Amino acid sequence: MSLPGCALTYAEHAGAQVTCLKAAPRTSTAAQQAAPAATAGICYYQNGPYGSAAMYNGWRACVTGQGDGYVPPNLNDQASAWVSGCTDGVWFSNQPWTDPAWNFPSYSTGNFPWGAVGNDTLSSFHLNRAC
Repeated sequence: MSLPGCALTYAEHAGAQVTCLKAAPRTSTAAQQAAPAATAGICYYQNGPYGSAAMYNGWRACVTGQGDGYVPPNLNDQASAWVSGCTDGVWFSNQPWTDPAWNFPSYSTGNFPWGAVGNDTLSSFHLNRAC
């Protein structure tokens, strides 16, 4: 679930209480949602494969908004699965707009490695539009 006014959320486990790590810019709106990334931009998970029972044994971070973003330092290089909502974008193993990188489509799910972005290497991302 995304939190109103929050651009980056964190849950210790995929079904746990969600806390806000970064406030959304005043121009961004974050809507309540019943399922991860239903109206958020993306959610990425510590464990995979996506949809498995193992996925729910790790943390989940969801992001709304548009533009470049970074995985929080304590979660860096740990993501194994992801889901995108209403936006497409790019995953990066390092800084935004550096290689390795790989595009992801809107309303999709996947596991790392995704293209050139390996498992446990996600460090940043770009969201093409705010939802």
